[in-house]
Amino acid sequence: MIDASVGYLIRGVEVEQRKARHTLVFWLALAVPLLTAGLDITAYAVNGDDILRVRQSHTPWQHFIFHMLVMWTMLMLPMYISLQSALVTALEHQANAWKHIYSLPLPKWSIYFSKLFFFVGLFLISTLGLILCTELAGWLLYWLKPELGIDPSTDSWFLVRNVVKTFLIGLGMTAIQFYLSFRYRNFIIPAAFGVFVSVIGIVVKSWAYSYVSPYLWVYLAIRDQANATNWTNGYVWAGLLTFAVVAIGGFLATYRRDID
Repeated sequence: MIDASVGYLIRGVEVEQRKARHTLVFWLALAVPLLTAGLDITAYAVNGDDILRVRQSHTPWQHFIFHMLVMWTMLMLPMYISLQSALVTALEHQANAWKHIYSLPLPKWSIYFSKLFFFVGLFLISTLGLILCTELAGWLLYWLKPELGIDPSTDSWFLVRNVVKTFLIGLGMTAIQFYLSFRYRNFIIPAAFGVFVSVIGIVVKSWAYSYVSPYLWVYLAIRDQANATNWTNGYVWAGLLTFAVVAIGGFLATYRRDID
């Protein structure tokens, strides 16, 4: 039973990968972390001395990572998840293919969760891409502007543990956006909702109750504990729990969806 279920999921994810091969989803997964690291290295190359004066409690390398992660968690990641979620299900919605898909001899749960895990895989690709791009950007600044003191060799795990933290926390937001994109045929609804909540989050991020928004958890975790070594904080568990609850609830909510 378990082997059969795993087999359905693996085959489902492989199908999603083949369908997405000629779309923008893979390019987007790679382009967003590259853009984030590129903007950060540009900011430091132009105005690095002034930026480093702001947070002197960190080493220059840690400050560089912190600056990049603030940009990633507050702006780039929520926008990326919102757009990518809509792209993942756009093909079926545009072709009105759900009736055909649900008529196949497959368990309904495998259809939902195969797409969800494929979406999570794209998020993982972006996370690994962000680690790689940031590491390369740090070394590039180390060679081009050694006076800044940015040396990636001083703490090789600071980048990894904090980016992994954003991935685990961001799973909650990922499950929410995926449900919206799976549920609504209109491309605009999930994308606009995610962008709207992200923009509102930027405005209210200093509000005492901003922690209620899953779209702000990634930013708040980095802002509050960027230099902490214990990365399994409350936001991580909240993100994982939200992912589990919304993933199961999203499937149940769409189990009897109208496919006519």
